[in-house]
Amino acid sequence: MRWLRSKRLLVLFAAFAFSGITTPLITAYAEELIGSLRTANNVRILVEPPSWTDGASAYLQNAAQLALLFACYLTAWASSLGPDQRLQHFYRTRSRTRFQLFYPRLAMAAAVVWLASLLGGCLALYNVLILFEDTNLSKMITAIVIQALGFLMVSLLAGLVATATNSPAISALSTYFGLFLVDVFRDASWTRGLLPTSLIRPTDILENATLNDYVGPTATAVGLVAVVAVVLLRRPLRTPFENLDRATA
Repeated sequence: MRWLRSKRLLVLFAAFAFSGITTPLITAYAEELIGSLRTANNVRILVEPPSWTDGASAYLQNAAQLALLFACYLTAWASSLGPDQRLQHFYRTRSRTRFQLFYPRLAMAAAVVWLASLLGGCLALYNVLILFEDTNLSKMITAIVIQALGFLMVSLLAGLVATATNSPAISALSTYFGLFLVDVFRDASWTRGLLPTSLIRPTDILENATLNDYVGPTATAVGLVAVVAVVLLRRPLRTPFENLDRATA
């Protein structure tokens, strides 16, 4: 209900829908747009005609930036208890464990992110199919599903961090930029085929990669989420009465 009352559900869906609609269109007509430009010496700029992989790859990379940041922030917002200390104490007194308190929030946020990601992917798929006749349908659908799984894992991480920090902004930004710091080592020999960041930009599946290439990143992502969940959700839910009285004084 919080998602509907606050209109944040519409914001998240709109962010993914915007990427899914505009990115393939811009990619498809980039040749005409750039080709119509002329330099000061009246020299035309020529570019190669885009292919379906260009349109699909452009969406996957664009969604992995702005739309993913929205997903991280809104998941962290849904998983936090808010700034009102009285409301925080109310929630804590109605639950026995942190898992009981935060699991419904995390599950709902993850489901919303998953659906929003699939919506953006379906819109991108539709546009790519219309704009490029040689689109490989199975490869693009596979890429969309893999990316949705990656967004699901990343949003869960942001939500789990928010259960400890109670700050949506800090949780989202730390998770978002932490992923890109990890992505620096994506091509290193000792991390190849393991980093979960491959899930949020699965552009290799559009070319020669197979599903087996994403087994390692998926296992790493699931393991990381499980470890963080165990560490953070097993913490004590309520503070001692003397600290609680001091906080509400």
